[in-house]
Formats: sequence, C-alpha cells, structure tokens
Amino acid sequence: MANSYEFVPLDGDSRRQYINARDALAATRAAEQEALKLTGSLAWRVQNKREYLIQVSTRGSQTSLGPRSAKTEAVHLEFHRRKAIVLERLAALRRKMQVHARLNRAQNIARADSMLVDVLNGFYLAGISDNIVVVDPNALFCYETGAGVRIEYASPARQTGVIWNDCTQLTLTAPRDLLPSGLLSILTKIDKSFKLRNSTEFHTAVNSNGYQVKLLRQTRSASDRHSRSEHDNDFWAIADKNLSWLLRAPIFQSTVINKKGAMSQMTTLDPRAFALYWKWMSEHDGLDTSDRHHYAVLAALLTDLIAQYLPQYRLD
Repeated sequence: MANSYEFVPLDGDSRRQYINARDALAATRAAEQEALKLTGSLAWRVQNKREYLIQVSTRGSQTSLGPRSAKTEAVHLEFHRRKAIVLERLAALRRKMQVHARLNRAQNIARADSMLVDVLNGFYLAGISDNIVVVDPNALFCYETGAGVRIEYASPARQTGVIWNDCTQLTLTAPRDLLPSGLLSILTKIDKSFKLRNSTEFHTAVNSNGYQVKLLRQTRSASDRHSRSEHDNDFWAIADKNLSWLLRAPIFQSTVINKKGAMSQMTTLDPRAFALYWKWMSEHDGLDTSDRHHYAVLAALLTDLIAQYLPQYRLD
C-alpha cells in the first residue's frame, strides 16, 4: 500500500529563512534574559539629610547600596547605561522577529497550530519551559524542522487527517514538584477561556475553541494514579503507566513555527523512542482498528523520516 505521506525537503531559500529565524529567536531570548537581570530601578533617596543609592525591585522591595560617593555614582550610571543599551537591542530584535514572522509565512515554513506555539511561549514567560516536554504527535513539527523537511500528505485524495488529527491538543510532561503557580493559571494568561474539562477529568484543560492541554506525570506508585497540584483549581497530572518507559528517553529540541509565523523552542523526546512507542501502540489489543491504524501510520512515517533525514538517530 502506498504511503499516505511524503517528505518535501526545504529549498535553499526556506532553509536560510528557517536558520535566520531560529537564530533571531535565540538572540531575542538571550536579550530577554539579560533584560530580566536589569529589572527594577536604582534611585537616590535622602535619608537623615544624606543621599543613598536605593535598589528597588519590581515587587517594591528596597535595598540600600550605600551613601552617595564616586563608587555608587558609577554604579548608578553604569546600571542605567547598560539597561538602555539592552532594552534598545531587545526592541530591535523584537521588530526583527515581526519581520521573520512574515517571512516564515512567505517561505511556507509556518506549520504548527497557533495555540501550540502560544502555549510553549507562555511556559517560557513563566520560566518553566526548560522542564516542559511535548509527548504527543505535535513532536512531528519539531522533527520536521530538525530534518529540514515538510511532512505532507502524498496527494489531496489521501488527506485523511491521520497524520495531523492530534494537533488540536497538546500533551506535556513535567517534573512532579515543578509548578508552584499552577499550569492552569499559566494557560489562562494565554487564553482566559481555558477551563477544566469536567469534574472527573482533572488532567485536561480546554479552551473555548476546543484546544486541549494535558499534563502527564509519572507517579511513584500504582496507588498514586492522579497527582494533585498544590493549587485547588489547577488540573491534575495523570500518570499513564504505558508511558513510563517513554518518558525516560533523551530529549530532542528544535524551533517550531506556527501558522502565523511566530516561533518557539520545543522540547520533545528522541524520535526513536516515539517510533518504537507508536509501533507498539499500533499492535495494542486494547485499541480499536482506527486508533491502531493511526499509530501505524505515525510509526511508519517517523521510521522513514529517521532513515532518510535523521540518520544520526537511526534505529539499529
């Protein structure tokens, strides 16, 4: 039977645009981290008829850096000089990111669902993106950019939805003790319509457009089936024992681009792990025929992608 998919290598212009956009994102992220170190302000305050240099945090706390002197004047001057340079550079990089968004669309490398990148960027802004791993077929967007190809249906007649039918949901894994502010609170900053799906499925949040975000987390024992967040209104992390071995795989990272041209870094799992997992799922007696077929297509697709475009991950 003919494959329902094909790999379309990016042409030279598309490859160059992807590399330039990826590098611009990395530079912007670096500038944002540098700007974070310069948040707050330094100001002079008079106390007991003497001026002191006061460091004011974004939360309003104040720390004295000492009385006015040549040393504290130099600290004050250098802080404001450096902050102005960093903010100017960051503003320029963000303008460049807007240009890259348009170019990404023009070069047909803007592929992923818009909400996927919005959610990943939301985790970045919350400072937890390094600990979030995508563990569902959205990983294909990461693999195709890493391979320098587009995964397409082989023909219009074969656009069955088998490849991309999971892309209205996002499944993630995170360390057990990670989320002090609650994942749901992060999601509602991205889209206020995110809600718990219902009282019996606390592992899933859904927005008004039906986009779902699930959190998977390994538990220490079979009795700990659902791991409750420290926030009562947060959604639960559900532990899937069938994923236990998969979640131990090495990570794979690449920059993904949504259909609006916006970008984010995605962390997922080694493609070999997913190829084996999807193959196993395709033979799982507990699934119906359509689900087994879905996983069989994904397993074959990823195995072929590895063999042709990711040989460093070949299945020996």
